[in-house]
Amino acid sequence: LKEIGRLTRILRSKNGRNDYDFILYINGLLKRKVVYNDDGSDESHSIIGSLINKSAVCDGISKLFKYICDINDIYCIVSTGRAKSTYNSQTYTGHAWNKVKIDNTWVNIDITYNLTAGSDERHDYCFLSDKAMKQTHIGTSFDMINCESDEYNYYYKNNLVMENQNYLRSFLAQIITSNQDRFEFKIPKTKNIEEVI
Repeated sequence: LKEIGRLTRILRSKNGRNDYDFILYINGLLKRKVVYNDDGSDESHSIIGSLINKSAVCDGISKLFKYICDINDIYCIVSTGRAKSTYNSQTYTGHAWNKVKIDNTWVNIDITYNLTAGSDERHDYCFLSDKAMKQTHIGTSFDMINCESDEYNYYYKNNLVMENQNYLRSFLAQIITSNQDRFEFKIPKTKNIEEVI
């Protein structure tokens, strides 16, 4: 309890960030500090696992994210259902993620998927609509909060969706000339991916 109190004091500060930027900060913080690990313990399904042990499953990670939102007066729920183990998989397994309210708009965020995708900080599942989320996730019927907007989707909000070859070429030229060694972008769902490549 003492350690939870100490960490709560640290996490109860947005440091002047708006809700959107604070959630992006938390996404990156949890990527660096928490490891996805199913050790079969009850703690891995709680904030004790994710906050104290820094090791948890999706259930514990989504509960920690909700806790951080709660102590910072950000509306958030834990959403449960099933999700694909990989994007192209046809197999769904039990899963938990979050829905969070940004400027009166509810959006999905899956911290677990973001922290388990590669070695760098990722935003693949930051601020998605239900429609976008349904490509890999199936929510339960009792989840009554609808997320209808892509306005806050990380890639759309930051102009990182490569709509065509020219846009992608220009984006990559900027990356090269500015000597950036890490970057993210999204290719829209298309029947002819070779056209974009």
